[in-house]
Amino acid sequence: MTTDPKAFYEEKGYLGPLRAFDAEEFERVGVVSLIESWDKRDSSRNHNRHLDTPQIAKICQNERIRSIVQKVLAQEELLLWRTNIFAVSSRAHGFIWHQDDYRTLLECPSAGAHCSVQLNFTDSTPTNCVSVIPGTHHFSDEDFRERGYAMVPGSDSGLNGSRCWGVPPQVEIVDVRLKAGEFYVFHSRLLHASIQGRRLSSLMVRNRMARCWGGIRNKLRNKLTHEDGIRYSIALRIATANTRILPAAFVESPSRNEVVRFPERTP
Repeated sequence: MTTDPKAFYEEKGYLGPLRAFDAEEFERVGVVSLIESWDKRDSSRNHNRHLDTPQIAKICQNERIRSIVQKVLAQEELLLWRTNIFAVSSRAHGFIWHQDDYRTLLECPSAGAHCSVQLNFTDSTPTNCVSVIPGTHHFSDEDFRERGYAMVPGSDSGLNGSRCWGVPPQVEIVDVRLKAGEFYVFHSRLLHASIQGRRLSSLMVRNRMARCWGGIRNKLRNKLTHEDGIRYSIALRIATANTRILPAAFVESPSRNEVVRFPERTP
């Protein structure tokens, strides 16, 4: 991975963890307190805050992130067309297995013309980190079906045009445990999910015949309580400069609807 990041990314569909910031830097900036102060009644509060929040904009200018994305997309000119802030609790169900195709939001000149970067503001845990299935960015829909994956009905016709899949039990899954200040880059078609739902379901299957299920359930609850925490992170959606960003990309944040060069100046 360190000798040829582009080759690793092409083969696996992701690259990382990689470090962009010192672990204590986000504490000095107070980024978590800032996120928690946003009006929870505003459904768009976590979208595109790099356009109106200097602290977030500065974070998105990181040279380490920019240089890595330039390598994996093989382009010097890049567009930052969206950011999303995530606050994922260890006790939440998280996100099911999905891709970030955004077929209804982007017109791409070629496959792999855009990617995502997740940067953590806090350490992730085994119960709130993201998991990926390496190599799935190479799969067509037919490849998925032949391998036992099942598309979630209606997921390909939603607002984002990104498919969700049911995953067979035998597949290789990699947990991406990021510490504060670390990031990873992943392909738009790589299948990924929050780990919580996946791990809980596998535990339930493994122990479904256990006679002492009540005790196992209590131990599991205690474990989750002990490890309970929130993963604060930001996802940067980055595309090559010849990608067309469609108006539908800004439906969720109509007041923050600008595409900027990556990186861009602080507002």
